[in-house]
Amino acid sequence: MREWTPDDITLAITNNIDLAKLLMENTDNDIVNSITGITGKYNVASNESINLTNVLQWFSENRPDLYGAIMNHKDGIKWLKENLNRLKKIL
Repeated sequence: MREWTPDDITLAITNNIDLAKLLMENTDNDIVNSITGITGKYNVASNESINLTNVLQWFSENRPDLYGAIMNHKDGIKWLKENLNRLKKIL
């Protein structure tokens, strides 16, 4: 996600882009690395422990620009929560 911009996140939210599908279709591991960073930082034992609060905290600390894009979009939280659920199924 280090190459993602706030505009990319806004577009993904607006178009309801499925991050799990993107992960499966692309060889770029940025999404996996971001999730792994969250689990490592918060000593999460399993992907079941990854929750919206931890992910939002990670974004606010590590990518405040993307955090702002998520928080400022009317569907941002809903989109993130749905994507977390789908990602957890494949990780």
